Amino acid sequence: MASPFHPQLACAEEKFISSLSQGPEAVQAFYLFWSGLQATFSKAVQEERVDKDTLELAHQVVPRVEIIAKKFLELHEGAESLALSLQDGLDVIFANLDLGAPLSPSRKPGKLAIICTLLFL
Repeated sequence: MASPFHPQLACAEEKFISSLSQGPEAVQAFYLFWSGLQATFSKAVQEERVDKDTLELAHQVVPRVEIIAKKFLELHEGAESLALSLQDGLDVIFANLDLGAPLSPSRKPGKLAIICTLLFL
């Protein structure tokens, strides 16, 4: 008899990756699916209702989902860190920006500019 867990485990990795691309609600839905699967699977293992093939599949799928989750979390944390650094940098730039200053740097007029000014007075 085929285990009812086999199809769920077989599609879990793809389902997780798909949820990551669909946003927070989909990730939450996957979390609920995964948590429920884990609870029922653990109970079935304790009751010795899981066949050898399904156990082997679980030993393949679970570490891959865990690796993807850890790497995605690292990516998310890195993106948040970069966003905060960018925001801090922009805050410093805007704090030091003098909106009353001319757009071009002020310079002393050169000799040619003085001569031209005197000629056209």
